[in-house]
Amino acid sequence: MRLIMPLLVIGVVAAGRASAWAADTFAADAIEAVDKDRLGSFAIRSEGEITPLLTDVRKVDSDALALAAGAREFGRYFDGVGKLDGGEREALRFLAGKRRLRTTLMLAASAADSPRGVLAVLAALLADQKGSPEVLEEYADLVAALCVVWDAPPIGPGGQPMDVKRAARLFRFLTANRVRLRMDPKSLPWELAVYVARNEGGDGELYWALERYGRGAGLGRAFFDPPYDPGAEYASAADAAVDTPAYTLPNIVRFGGGCPALAEYAARVARSCGAPAAVCVPTESWGGEPQAWAAYFKAAGKGVVWDWEGGRFAEHRGWAGQVNDPQTGAWVTDGELAITAELAVTPSKDRLASQALCKVSDVVAPEKALEVYEKAVELSPGNVRAWAALAELAASGNLTAAEFARVTQRLEKFAGQRYERFLLLTWRRLVAQRPPKDQAAALEKLAKRFEKRPALAAEVRLAIADVLAGDKPAEALATLGAVLRDPVASGGATVGAVRRVDAMLRSSGELGRLAAIYRDVWPKLPRPRQLPHAGTTPFYVVGTGYAAALRDAGDISASEVVQQQLDVVLEGGSTGRRQR
Repeated sequence: MRLIMPLLVIGVVAAGRASAWAADTFAADAIEAVDKDRLGSFAIRSEGEITPLLTDVRKVDSDALALAAGAREFGRYFDGVGKLDGGEREALRFLAGKRRLRTTLMLAASAADSPRGVLAVLAALLADQKGSPEVLEEYADLVAALCVVWDAPPIGPGGQPMDVKRAARLFRFLTANRVRLRMDPKSLPWELAVYVARNEGGDGELYWALERYGRGAGLGRAFFDPPYDPGAEYASAADAAVDTPAYTLPNIVRFGGGCPALAEYAARVARSCGAPAAVCVPTESWGGEPQAWAAYFKAAGKGVVWDWEGGRFAEHRGWAGQVNDPQTGAWVTDGELAITAELAVTPSKDRLASQALCKVSDVVAPEKALEVYEKAVELSPGNVRAWAALAELAASGNLTAAEFARVTQRLEKFAGQRYERFLLLTWRRLVAQRPPKDQAAALEKLAKRFEKRPALAAEVRLAIADVLAGDKPAEALATLGAVLRDPVASGGATVGAVRRVDAMLRSSGELGRLAAIYRDVWPKLPRPRQLPHAGTTPFYVVGTGYAAALRDAGDISASEVVQQQLDVVLEGGSTGRRQR
């Protein structure tokens, strides 16, 4: 089954581009600025074009603003990059003359990206496509994604040194196999394409994965193909020894690994099939074998969504997670990642204008900042940066009560029914600068809102406990007790609650009380039977803490009884693990 993105959104995206890429009024000046090393002056002149466009933000000319903002960023970003070699200057000159690519890349680039690294990637792409350089303009979003991802070495297991030629090979692979991929790399917004661009697999692995998983059912099934074996060891692809296999897809599916390796396998497979994908780890974890799962982008009905459940063990379902941003290396919550699905159905001119508004917010007077960020999220509801800036502004205390209410109403309308974890996260940001008592009161209202979603309510109560822990530890413990009252319904928050209770009661020397809480909570958790991944379950994680609390409280015999039960669970699970 082929799920090509244009079938879903090509009409919307193409319509946005048709008007966005009219005559380029900045190209000639940008090229001259490169030739004469006057990029700083070019940035200043470009900024002069921005101010008049922001006279009435509500009626802003999206195309003109994106063009001017991208031009200013071009001058500012590459000014001071230093002496350029021939290939770098050629690449910069090429970029200066390509409106779509220049605008997209410069609105994508962040403070986390190296200007020289970005230029090195672009130069490699240009050299690889020397016979048809215009293809880089056609695939502007994909090129932007590759540039902001491969400007620095890959992060995580199997990561190799920075190799800009790998970016060029990835571009060639994705464009050559466009019709075979799950998502069309030509219409995938760069914010999603970065989750395709971060692919550390070798050239052979890309085709291996595409042949094996390019057709058929959901990509999440790849998570379950390797055997679960947390003891599996690998060398990096560059340093593989004779007796230690390289960290490659064929080896992982053969020898297996723990949850992180299985999730990495599934994510790489999805990316090799053209679908954005990420390795998720729980926001609340504590001991035991590490938990992880894969999220991937897929078609759903008439739209597209991130699938969090198809590539994870059932015992981890519903847990809050976070992923590593391929561009910045920062952690991104699953709630933030979820809303990026909106980008796939947002016209490109609106996406770019929204990004531009965030870039030029320094140009407007402080009293107009609210207008700017409200317009940014109106144009592109999936713009995570715009929502974060809006929340920070609202939390600053510089808005009137009516303006703050306007922000919360907008948030509720957008996320109230579809993106509840994002709603939770943004509310935490909105109240973060209030006194602890006021923060707790606001979050308690949110917890009550989620009464029929106990796992979400439990996550809110963890946040409340964190707010209260410093000044009101007794109230914090009571709040955590509410989470542990039904540890099954509380999902992954149960582990977070136990971790906090353990730390607080150990700090106060109340080991007997701690053991009693464990004695109440642990038997309520499902006992895994014949699960290879038993060591990742709440039963095992919480039980390990229980055994330690009993031992430290001086009840050695009771601790040994609990440990024996944990050993039985692990032994039972080991019988379900495939052998090498």
